[in-house]
Amino acid sequence: MFSKKSIFVFIDESGNFDFSETGTRYLVLSAVIFQRPIRSASKLLGLKYKRYSLGFNTPGFHASEDRNNTRHQVFQVIASDKHLKSFTAVLDKELFRETPIRPSEIYYSFGLSLAQHIRHFANGKKVILVFDKALMAKEERALFASLKNQLASYDSGYLIYFQNVSKDLNAQIADYVAWAHFVFFERSNSVWIDLLPERLSGSRRLEIEA
Repeated sequence: MFSKKSIFVFIDESGNFDFSETGTRYLVLSAVIFQRPIRSASKLLGLKYKRYSLGFNTPGFHASEDRNNTRHQVFQVIASDKHLKSFTAVLDKELFRETPIRPSEIYYSFGLSLAQHIRHFANGKKVILVFDKALMAKEERALFASLKNQLASYDSGYLIYFQNVSKDLNAQIADYVAWAHFVFFERSNSVWIDLLPERLSGSRRLEIEA
């Protein structure tokens, strides 16, 4: 049985790690904090089944590929969940065109910032972090190292998983939050981020730690 003494954190990214002129200018990493992950997943599952009943083949939700009507519906579900919070870090790659940084350095720095944020939020609950298995081994090690450094003394404990999260409903919520921030910074499009409540629409610049 799921313990209410745990919180789940699903992490997703939007943008790419290409520091050339053909790459995106911004890279966004969003961590969505779920205090009631079963309820959150159930709400999105309800939308999926509703769409099935209306004749829409909806195997899952992916913000960059979904149509606008679908996006509006998903953002309504996300906004209706008052228990969701997020931590979003934004990297302006223009600052690193001359001296590109490695993905492992980015994830290490993100892990440091995320862990510090979680320590202040968890309120004595065990923290379970879920990252995408698509990460390379070097990025996984960098993330684990930075999180461990910050959470090692955390009394309630923590667990870190690297999984294929593309079909996880809560991971799809994290995908939507990251994408809303990305299109806001990359394209100056505020339509989608304006659909997020304040607790999910804030962000900070990602500081790269040496």
